[in-house]
Amino acid sequence: MPVAFKVTISNVRCFNLRHPSELKDVDSTVDAFVEFTWPGRGKTCVTPKKLNEKNPVYENWTKQFFYTTRFPEQLQARKLSVVVIDWNRWKSNTIMGRAEVDLATIATGPTSHYLSIRNNDGDLMGKIYFQVEMEELVRTMKLQLFDVELPAWVPNPTPGAKVYVEAYLAANPEAKAMTSLLPASSKPSWGTVKPLKVNTEVSDLLEYHFQFHVYFVVKNKNVPFLKGSCYYMDLLDTKGVPKKHAVPLKTTGGQEAGALNFVAKITNKPRFHQITNGNALHTDKGILFKGKLPSHRVFFMQPPSGILKEQPPKIGGVDCQQQTIQADEELKAEMYSESKDQDVPLFTPRASYFKPEDEMIPLPRFWTLRAEGRSRYKKYVKFTYRPTKQTTFQDPRGLPLGWSQCLTSKGELYWYQNSTGGTTRTDPRGMPKDWSLILHKKGNSFEKWFVYQNMIPTKVDPRYYYY
Repeated sequence: MPVAFKVTISNVRCFNLRHPSELKDVDSTVDAFVEFTWPGRGKTCVTPKKLNEKNPVYENWTKQFFYTTRFPEQLQARKLSVVVIDWNRWKSNTIMGRAEVDLATIATGPTSHYLSIRNNDGDLMGKIYFQVEMEELVRTMKLQLFDVELPAWVPNPTPGAKVYVEAYLAANPEAKAMTSLLPASSKPSWGTVKPLKVNTEVSDLLEYHFQFHVYFVVKNKNVPFLKGSCYYMDLLDTKGVPKKHAVPLKTTGGQEAGALNFVAKITNKPRFHQITNGNALHTDKGILFKGKLPSHRVFFMQPPSGILKEQPPKIGGVDCQQQTIQADEELKAEMYSESKDQDVPLFTPRASYFKPEDEMIPLPRFWTLRAEGRSRYKKYVKFTYRPTKQTTFQDPRGLPLGWSQCLTSKGELYWYQNSTGGTTRTDPRGMPKDWSLILHKKGNSFEKWFVYQNMIPTKVDPRYYYY
């Protein structure tokens, strides 16, 4: 079955480039540009050239395209070619060196790559850093529900009232699956429900909930009564056998009302997912990774060992069971703190002067970085949010797990909590030890609560009163 991907190449930067004439002890300038050639139909993306620069930074350069293959099992043999070329005005361009990475490592490994540029003789001609987002597009997945049962039912006093259940993915609420209408006077149950066709991206499939709503139909009017939600991963089983699920339900007033019971069967599931937590980096020696692999990766294809079951497989030829896989020591020292208690890259969560190491730290999804300023020596780091095309000096990196930084169409900064779907203007970073910020839904809005070690929450921000 064909598999489609949305591919985005961005954040390209080269380091310590050497002109081929320098191998003969002849000093020369470098006017470099980078050519990315995708396998298949030969999709080629070329960066602009940087004159007289041995450490070029291709800021604001991003290319996006779609890639479809009928043989996803052959991604290991297909490779992305990265060629660094020196531009010449009066004669043909000179190829300085190249690097390659297979598509299987891109599709299931880190989004960030730091590779050596070598010529045909194997001489090191420099280093290159770039990011490739290769996200599988979910176009044929179907969610089939069987044996749907509502909890112990309280008879509705309205004569002739009927009830039905509606299911949809929060990322794509237009596509819905609904049961038939049944009388609400008894405990309703349905044998088979029309399948829900999901058209979205893998990241949205993992981040958003499947919503389940129970409606009354009274005098041809739909009245919402119960609602519940669960993640896509909650509906899967490692053995591939459909099992019974129970989704907790609540009334529109927030009271618990039992559980919705059903059997779920998912067909044409996605198989590829990248490591996007910002702590992984693909290098010549393997993958530098801190922490443990996300638990949901057990359901995705892994090269070259197949599906991950109990023991972590080898991704790109490197055993990810180790806590930290060695890579280039110079890059490791720049990207990660020496403290053993800190497992995230260092970042500056405020406007600051541009430094070369700022672009080495991977950015979250939808964000790009560039340097701005009139002076050559005093440029500021600025971040662009691609969905709204707005910019800010606030660094989107270093957020707690489950949080995302966003910008409105007017450039206003806010933070989004994935677990609750709530937004806030309060930055969740910088909390004291054992403190966390959570959002609690109240009606149509969300309240901010600060919790210390799962104790009674408070509305007092501990960052202003903590000693």
